[in-house]
Amino acid sequence: VDEVLTQLDEQNQFIDNKLVDVQGITQSVEQGVSTAVRSLQFEDIARQLCEHLNGHISLVQNVLTGVNQSLAAFDSEDISLEEYNRVLQQFNQQMRQVSEEARELGSRTQSQTDMDEGEVELF
Repeated sequence: VDEVLTQLDEQNQFIDNKLVDVQGITQSVEQGVSTAVRSLQFEDIARQLCEHLNGHISLVQNVLTGVNQSLAAFDSEDISLEEYNRVLQQFNQQMRQVSEEARELGSRTQSQTDMDEGEVELF
């Protein structure tokens, strides 16, 4: 009976050791998954910021195109005062439109203030 109890005690000790090993592996996997999720979140934030910046760059290009068009209209020496006025009004309208588009882009911006862990909901 003592021998059976000793063998059971050895088996329990073996199982306890393996459970400790499994717990260590589980913690490592959890940490790896958390790191992967944070990395994906960071990548998503970076991608959204790049898209946002591309939108603003596009707006700046539109402004420069409008400036170039307006300046091209002034190159002619035969331009009348009415034509100057029309070109300036058209330029002002383009600037108002670009300003409104910039405000719309700004209102759609999301922000992330830290990279703390959070809950992840998978479908």
